[in-house]
Amino acid sequence: MGCLESGTHCTVMRLGGGINMRTILIASALISLASCNGADGFDQYASVKIAVRDVLKDPDSAQFKDLSPCGGDSNVIQGKVNAKNGFGGYTGFTDFIYADGRVGMPGDENYIALINICTEKVKAHTARLVNSMSPELRDEFQSSQSDK
Repeated sequence: MGCLESGTHCTVMRLGGGINMRTILIASALISLASCNGADGFDQYASVKIAVRDVLKDPDSAQFKDLSPCGGDSNVIQGKVNAKNGFGGYTGFTDFIYADGRVGMPGDENYIALINICTEKVKAHTARLVNSMSPELRDEFQSSQSDK
């Protein structure tokens, strides 16, 4: 079946149920974009990166790595950021924690409070994992921890 668009001739191939090839191509492109993570697509940590950039001297220079939820809680994120300082040189990757809309980096007032939140999340997650173990494996794990 042919159609006229902007004075040019195009062909639309109809498939069963009134779906055409153009619809399938658009849907495929959207699905491909939605499954991306990183600079070319959707980023699950975008809001975290924005908050971290807001506390940097040169936000546009920010490089991120090792972002992950603390103890499996997606509301508390830990990671590393590298950015340029006031002299224009990169400082090296520095730890950060994001929770409750706040960013904590070593040396600032939020860091200790956010480290404690992250630590509690990790402890709770570890306790859930240990409790899900078989009794034999749990005993072995707990004895290995008491040796440290």
